[in-house]
Amino acid sequence: MLPFFLRLRTQSDAANAIACVRAGGVGALKGRLGILSGRFGAANPLKACTSCIAMDEADHSVAYWHLDHQLPSTWLCVRHDQPLSVARAKTNGHGRFLVSSRASLL
Repeated sequence: MLPFFLRLRTQSDAANAIACVRAGGVGALKGRLGILSGRFGAANPLKACTSCIAMDEADHSVAYWHLDHQLPSTWLCVRHDQPLSVARAKTNGHGRFLVSSRASLL
């Protein structure tokens, strides 16, 4: 999602942010990008469309997180025109990606 936040930054800010991500030192990056003080906040909960989940499972035998669902301020699936469900799992730390079934999204 870094490109979403870099669109309105200077080229040097963008290069610095990319270097921080590559080095693994992202601690102060949110503040430097203005994410903490922006109207979207720093928390970006994982979101999913239940229809997309069903299609993914039918087509690929597994559902995956769609990038277009994760963008800040996105609360509607544009493909299915339905509200996105938000993962109840912990949204920071290693537990963030442990949502294992559709039921844990609802």
